Amino acid sequence: MKIAIEAQRIFRRKKHGMDFVALELIRMLQKIDTQNEYYILVASGNDKCLTSKGNFQVVEVGGTSNYFLWEQWLLPRALKRIKPDVVHCTSNTAPLHCPYPLVLTLHDIIFLEKKIGKNVSPYQNLGRIYRRFVVPRVVFQARHVITVSDYERRRIQEGLPSASGKIATVYNGVGVEFQVIQKPDSIVYKYIQDRGYWFLLGNTDPKKNLKRTLQAYAGYVSLSVSPRPLLIADLDSQHLDAILQEAGIAGIRSLLSCARLHFPQGYERFVVVQRTLPTGCDVRHRAGHLIRNRRGCPASVPSRETRDKPRATLRSDRRAAGRHRCHGHAHTPCADGH
Repeated sequence: MKIAIEAQRIFRRKKHGMDFVALELIRMLQKIDTQNEYYILVASGNDKCLTSKGNFQVVEVGGTSNYFLWEQWLLPRALKRIKPDVVHCTSNTAPLHCPYPLVLTLHDIIFLEKKIGKNVSPYQNLGRIYRRFVVPRVVFQARHVITVSDYERRRIQEGLPSASGKIATVYNGVGVEFQVIQKPDSIVYKYIQDRGYWFLLGNTDPKKNLKRTLQAYAGYVSLSVSPRPLLIADLDSQHLDAILQEAGIAGIRSLLSCARLHFPQGYERFVVVQRTLPTGCDVRHRAGHLIRNRRGCPASVPSRETRDKPRATLRSDRRAAGRHRCHGHAHTPCADGH
């Protein structure tokens, strides 16, 4: 079988989560599939992180750096030359007119939700409009749709009914570089001295809800006798101060610490959670007891059995469950699922 995989942006230096997912999927396929004929279609870039090998041929499709023109004009022309039996588009969108059977990986449909905040980037605003127009149409045309969690599968089925009956969940893989840290305190203590603290990823994209999260933390501080400090990763102090001033909560600044941490595989929400599991860390969703999600829905209430367990036992059980679950998030089952 001749298979074409669109991986447009894996050659750019500053990769995002979806780029890493596509790249690691292809690398694993190179290891486990020596029979089918693969064509990996990529846009030109400076980071040549993948090369042709055996039955895998990397096809660099140049001509424009414009994402939309590349996908809707150059990619279909390249596919006509290859004439594949199936096309896999890996990052939410695909050509509107694809004459070959299409498999689409749709990570989420957050772009269909009501916009939060004002994004000052014209490029990102245009990208949102593009996805809102293209995704419903390519989902309707696709033979099969893949998403990254059962939660997203249900949301996609609700938001795009045409996906029902042809959508499946394939979890993202966990890189081998993520291992259990024997002494995590040695890293954390560089930025914060307290053992008990909250941890937040400081993404400045409006849809990541940073301002409201800080407002919720300020509410927690006002209600707590001994509030725990907040460690914020990947956010510079100047930007933090501006957000606090705008929100009128500058009084909590002494409880906040900024850490310049590096996340090798990006930090999109689905990547962070899945790569946290094998480290044995607990993961708390932002719709926690104090911080509610955008629809205002409260967090689920733990069962009586869970509430009655000693804290040490509960933590041990959760770490064991996380390590067990991480086996389902390896790159091999990810590639097998695709």
